[in-house]
Amino acid sequence: MHLDSLGKNLLSLLVEKIQTAVPGRPETYVGYKECHDLLGLTQMREKWGESLKPQGLTSLADWTEINNKPGITGIIINRSTLEPGKGYFNLFGKDDGDYAWWAQQVKESKEYDWSPYLDEEFIFIPSDIEAPDREDIITSRIIRDTALSSKVKALHASQCQICKIMGGYVLVATTSNYLAYFST
Repeated sequence: MHLDSLGKNLLSLLVEKIQTAVPGRPETYVGYKECHDLLGLTQMREKWGESLKPQGLTSLADWTEINNKPGITGIIINRSTLEPGKGYFNLFGKDDGDYAWWAQQVKESKEYDWSPYLDEEFIFIPSDIEAPDREDIITSRIIRDTALSSKVKALHASQCQICKIMGGYVLVATTSNYLAYFST
């Protein structure tokens, strides 16, 4: 069986991710949604795992089983349960929750040379590759004498000398369509 382009794309991602995966420690694996995000895939179905199936997961999983390769798709997990979907165990004829076998598959996948099945080196492309626009602004502020201002507040019992509000703020309209509040 030939591995299609969607399966190869997912395999490339998993080969990159398996470097940091620790067999038997699913918190070090990759989630279904993370695969979508890293590959730039859209969510086609309600659940992320179901959505990934037609976008490479089924073809890659079937290809590994038919060609007697390690079950590398076992590093794709549901982040809530920290387990792969039930289809992973079923495909290989294992009982759900055969954790020892699953950890062994991850170990074998880490040790396996996947390079002959990859077209090229996989490079993550960030979604924000374009730098955001920047805008220069100028801020002007009045440097006040804190000690003098404290004395004036004490002298007038923190009452504004313009609006006579106790401990209030003065609302000032500026020329750039902003309103500014100044503590009195």
